[in-house]
Amino acid sequence: MSRTSRVRLILLLTFCLVVGCGGGASDSDREGNAGKDPGTTQRESPQRETALVTVPEGTVFVIALDQGLSSKTNSRGDPVQAHAVSAIRSEGQVVVEEGAKVRGVVTEVEGSDRIKGRAFVALNFTSVETVDGPRNVETTMVDGTLEAKGTKKRDAAIIVGGAAAGAVIGEILGDAKLGAIIGGAAGTGVVLATKGAELEVEPGTTLNLKLLKPLEVTVTKGYASAH
Repeated sequence: MSRTSRVRLILLLTFCLVVGCGGGASDSDREGNAGKDPGTTQRESPQRETALVTVPEGTVFVIALDQGLSSKTNSRGDPVQAHAVSAIRSEGQVVVEEGAKVRGVVTEVEGSDRIKGRAFVALNFTSVETVDGPRNVETTMVDGTLEAKGTKKRDAAIIVGGAAAGAVIGEILGDAKLGAIIGGAAGTGVVLATKGAELEVEPGTTLNLKLLKPLEVTVTKGYASAH
């Protein structure tokens, strides 16, 4: 074989090696691309639609205390935590889930050792956990009674909310002006013990709260509570 023929053969073999090594897709590449639309390797997730939902003023919902209350051991400024007994819905949407945290504060406490003999704890619930995070709220307790299990109704504690709360506090403290100041805080409600007894409220006790102002929450449309 001539020298020119050998050079041509070497060039031909080199060309075949280059084409054979890099000219085709590997099995793994072909398997990975199977079933994909040409030119569409990644699709964006569709955006879920949201809406601003309003829970109207005057809406009443039930909460259960996560802790006990006592006119002997509680002090002004103590935090109070409770949870929603059932979901709050508005405009067909869940705004507050069942079990969502409701937080407040003790605004005043008085034992039964005063002449009036009526122990009380004044409360103000100020925030609720919504489906879009915690929101500040203005609420008041709905007037009623707290009747402990196994007791007679005359032994039940009394709940006073709204404008009357300040008057009740002022009468017990013997200071109408102070009562008006304490009761004037938006949302203050009072739990009164029977005359001569200390106030003891057990965890799990339910209270009715009423919104004093609308509650606006951004929700995902079609959202349903998991409970």
